[in-house]
Amino acid sequence: MVTFLVGLTYLLLGYTTVSFTRGLSVKSQRLVVYLAYVYVMSPFIFFIFNVNQQAAFTEIGQQGFHILLGFFLVFVVFPIMIIFTFRKIFGRKVEES
Repeated sequence: MVTFLVGLTYLLLGYTTVSFTRGLSVKSQRLVVYLAYVYVMSPFIFFIFNVNQQAAFTEIGQQGFHILLGFFLVFVVFPIMIIFTFRKIFGRKVEES
């Protein structure tokens, strides 16, 4: 039941965010979009400060270089490669004859 409510909340906040970015009722939805930012980021913030997760952080500290290299590849290198690939494929200009 909790998962359903969280999913429904994410769905409603996402719909509101899309409406805000398209310019529909800008003033009334600005605070809801800010609420969505806080709501989405709060699990990550709580994960960092969770006492039970300290064992995971010590494991990262022991195996630090390998895990940090993996994070760097997944979150930096792969997205950049995907962006450049899409720009190369879809960003071509049509030659005028």
